[in-house]
Amino acid sequence: MGTMPTLPAGANIDPTGTLYDGGRSMDPNARLSVICFGTLGLVDDRMQTQMDELQAKNVQATRLREVVNALNDLLAAFPTENPQSNDVLALPKNQYLIDALNGKLSAAGITLTLESEGKITRSNVETAITKVTGLMDSNTTIQQNEMFNLQSVFSKRNQIFELLSNTLKKALDTIASIIRNL
Repeated sequence: MGTMPTLPAGANIDPTGTLYDGGRSMDPNARLSVICFGTLGLVDDRMQTQMDELQAKNVQATRLREVVNALNDLLAAFPTENPQSNDVLALPKNQYLIDALNGKLSAAGITLTLESEGKITRSNVETAITKVTGLMDSNTTIQQNEMFNLQSVFSKRNQIFELLSNTLKKALDTIASIIRNL
């Protein structure tokens, strides 16, 4: 996030979020500034956490796309003439495709069972593609929700900055007025 302005001298926010001014009394503008600064810190922490979560979802989405691509490569290895759901993948000729898929599955942290009775069939690969596509759709929905939440937190952060800016401007205007009247 941006650079955080400093708190007024002697003012702090304790770990529970309570305003602490070292036993001194503070004028209302200074107290509001301290509260805004503390709140900004909390909001910035929440924004960072949400951005980290969103980045993790983006990485997972990429890994799931790689799994689907590997499954499509495997599907392309089946006979193309008169395709049947019970077509069997020729092994060991296509073992490199299985190895590539296993690497992608491991990176994505998911497991799929492609074999039945020791054979990999077209039907099993198509079912696996459907399952992983469903995981991708679910991940996309979660990403959209996280983006919405991040936008909400960012909006709240902007509101706090606006409140802080207005408060500081009023305080400075008051000080300038007092100095003019001297």
